[in-house]
Amino acid sequence: MRLPSSHPASAIGAIVTTESQWTTPPAGSVFGAQARFDRSKVSIAGEGRDFVRVGDEGTRSTFTFCPERGATVYYVMAGHEESIAIPVGAFADPSFPAPTFSVYEERMHSWVTMPRDIEHMR
Repeated sequence: MRLPSSHPASAIGAIVTTESQWTTPPAGSVFGAQARFDRSKVSIAGEGRDFVRVGDEGTRSTFTFCPERGATVYYVMAGHEESIAIPVGAFADPSFPAPTFSVYEERMHSWVTMPRDIEHMR
């Protein structure tokens, strides 16, 4: 997958998903963080396998994962096909910008904290 050359700056927004059915228990994590991009600015190459998951509100998302490593490479939500979400950990960049928007906070573990200036889904 090739990303825009200035990937963090071109992200639509990094999203923190806390305790959704997408992260606990299927992924075994207490939260996930994704960066969203305009899909037309991301080039994808290589083999991937798709898995469709239905979220809490019934939104269908197609997750594409690497068949060799089993890791999610990206996902696309039905109704929002113009954007692509990529797990922040896939960038292996500790300087990647902090999340700007948080969802599912009502389910987060008591020890998880969000950045002070993050926008919260209401």
